[in-house]
Amino acid sequence: MKSYGCNLECVDDKKTEKVVEFVGPVKIVLVDQPKNSYRHKTWAAAFITLAQMLMAVTTIFVIFYTLTFKKREYLKALHVFLCTVGFQLVMPTGVLILNDLTGASAPMSFVDRRFEHGMLQIFSSGLVAGAAATVLALLNAAIGITAYLIGLIISKSKIRIIIIIHRLIGIPAIIASSACFISGVINVSFREWVPTVEMFYALLIFCTIYTIIVIYQPFRNI
Repeated sequence: MKSYGCNLECVDDKKTEKVVEFVGPVKIVLVDQPKNSYRHKTWAAAFITLAQMLMAVTTIFVIFYTLTFKKREYLKALHVFLCTVGFQLVMPTGVLILNDLTGASAPMSFVDRRFEHGMLQIFSSGLVAGAAATVLALLNAAIGITAYLIGLIISKSKIRIIIIIHRLIGIPAIIASSACFISGVINVSFREWVPTVEMFYALLIFCTIYTIIVIYQPFRNI
C-alpha cells in the first residue's frame, strides 16, 4: 500500500492531484486519541488563543496612547509604537506560530512553521527603534536562523545544541521585552492617561499572563 500521510478526510478533497493506489487486501486500524492527550491539546489551544487576545488588547491600548502625543514628540510616539508592536505582538506570535495548535499555523508543515517563525523574529527586531531587549532579540534571531540553515544540511540531532542555545536566549528575550513594556506602562504619563486605575493593573496582568503562555512551550522543550 502506498501511503502519503492521508487521513480519512482527504478522500473527499477533490482538489488534490495525487493518485493513491491500493494493491491487495487493506487492513485499516482506527485508534482513538487518548483522553488525556485530547484534553491537553484542547487546553493548550485555548491558552494560545487567550494569549493572542491579551496581546491584541495591550497592543491596541498602547497604540491609542501614542495618538495623544504632540507633533513635536513624534519620535517618542514612534518609539513606543514600534517597540510595542515588535516586542508585544510580532515576537510572541513568532514563538506561538511554532505550535501546531496555533490557528494560523495549523495547516502548515513543521518546516514552514520554522521559516515563518524566523521571518517574524527578524521582522520584530527590525521594528524596534531602541529597547533593552533589542540585543537579545537580534542575537536570538541570528542563532535561530543559523540553526535553520544548518538543519537543511545536517540531521536534527547534531544541531540540538544550537536549538537549545536559541531557546535559552529566546526565553530571556521574551521576558526582557515584557519587562520593557511594563517599565513603559508604569510611566507616570501613561498612568495619568489611563481612565481608571483598574485598566492600568489589567494591562500588567495581561502582559504577565501571555508572557508565561508564550515561554511555556520553549521552556518545557529545553
